[in-house]
Amino acid sequence: MGCVGKLDLAKPDNWCGTEGKEPRTYRWGFTDPIEIEGKILAGRVPEPHGPYGFDLAKNGFWEAFHEDYELRASRGWITGVSHDSVLPEEAFADVYIGRRAVEWLGSAPQTDPWHLFVSFVGPHDPFDPPKTFAERTRHRSPPDPVPRCPDMKPKWVEKKEVAVDPQEMRHIRRQYIAATEAIDAQVGEILKALEDTGAAENTVILFAGDHGEMLGDHGLFKKNLPYEASLRIPMIFSGPGIKQGRETNALAVLSDLAPTICEMAGARPLPHIHAQSLVPILNGDTAAVRDSVFAALKQFRCIRTHTHKYIESLTTVLSSTISTLTRMKQKT
Repeated sequence: MGCVGKLDLAKPDNWCGTEGKEPRTYRWGFTDPIEIEGKILAGRVPEPHGPYGFDLAKNGFWEAFHEDYELRASRGWITGVSHDSVLPEEAFADVYIGRRAVEWLGSAPQTDPWHLFVSFVGPHDPFDPPKTFAERTRHRSPPDPVPRCPDMKPKWVEKKEVAVDPQEMRHIRRQYIAATEAIDAQVGEILKALEDTGAAENTVILFAGDHGEMLGDHGLFKKNLPYEASLRIPMIFSGPGIKQGRETNALAVLSDLAPTICEMAGARPLPHIHAQSLVPILNGDTAAVRDSVFAALKQFRCIRTHTHKYIESLTTVLSSTISTLTRMKQKT
């Protein structure tokens, strides 16, 4: 059970150690962990806190990276900060993670089952792809963002709006594409490593994101919102017994991956869980295992079916509740 990359499972404790093998990673079930800090953490701390920062320091890149991220943070991570990375391609966070994953695969057991979780940090803001990838997208025309509809938004959403002129918006969206292509290249290196070790034919590959990115849709950026750009993520399965080229719009949540992986491996999932195995969908036995999915954060709750989505703004509910309690108190 290996992992390489940003786990983000211990928010209060941002120390990952020089090798990413802190005791907590073993408690989470990993037997061969390489926990790597996210790029924002690596860039904002006064000294390295994890394998990536220590690697930058060893190769003479850490100070320039730290100064660049202090500048980006001072401007709020979005407007005026989506310039290319100050690092060479080989020192970029996702390239480093891809390289460590390939190294892990090179030493993986050839006679026993193994599991590797690779967690890239991008394409997360700030959108700072390596120059080699940014140059490839410099003259592309990315799709325009979904227009703003201010009259339909709750106040807490309106407060998150960011004013960006059209030229900078195109630049930001191009940088996002370049950051995504940098990850694509690392996935290609991982697939090549599987071929080189002879493990490709009996390995199931699962590619998914953990959240989306508004990227200017509705005048918004980042995640933490109940819009499709934030909630919908890619999910791709490949491997023995999985039919190629098949697409589905079946509803799923990330917790469904646990019983899915267990079923594929011939293991029993944890009892009393609400997650559903997606294997019946992959096998073509059914079109769906869920008729709805649920998402929530402190400011909203939403439920989505195949045809509709209902969003409840909790700040509106709280305001209404306070108003009702106030009226009741006045009457008494």
